[in-house]
Amino acid sequence: MTSVRFVNTEDRLQTLENFNKESMLNTRSLQKNTKDLTKNTTGLENTSNPTTVTNHTKVAITACKRDDVRDNAGYIVRFDNVKIIFGVSDLSSFQGNGKFKCEHEGLYSVSISLTAHNTGVDYFLKVKGIVYTRVLELDNKVPYQRGFTTVVLNLHVDDLVWIELNSVMYVEYVGSCITFILIEWPLPIYATLYGFRNIIYVK
Repeated sequence: MTSVRFVNTEDRLQTLENFNKESMLNTRSLQKNTKDLTKNTTGLENTSNPTTVTNHTKVAITACKRDDVRDNAGYIVRFDNVKIIFGVSDLSSFQGNGKFKCEHEGLYSVSISLTAHNTGVDYFLKVKGIVYTRVLELDNKVPYQRGFTTVVLNLHVDDLVWIELNSVMYVEYVGSCITFILIEWPLPIYATLYGFRNIIYVK
């Protein structure tokens, strides 16, 4: 019985060694393929109408309302109490007219939350004057209620985004905020894997 166990142990050790060798070969092959994909993606510079995405670009802003406001449909909500900001130079216009102006092209995560006092919640998220989505919460007959949403927008330079009331609403400043974040693509390999051949990644 001892000899049989010894042989089984040797077989298992040999199997593990073979597995480790195969894993190393697969790892090296994957590393090579990744390098090739990176070169191919970077080489797309010569394609027509490329869009440049810089991984080091940081764009983010979170701003809230400074005061309560009661207004009618068509009112553009101003988020004038800025909490954090990166990569946004035209801050005064954003605080003044409530419109976010895109300065860096890319995909943005946009989150909005409005708190209503003794009214329902009804507002639009508009992009270039076109309704992208609507947030509607009927009056629940409670002092405060909130309507929020998060979307992803593909924005180009000079595109304008804003929040516009769709009916009479009393907007409470507490909990009424908006956040824009430029989403960074993690790896250039995505351009080849998913066929985005008009995207160039710059490290």
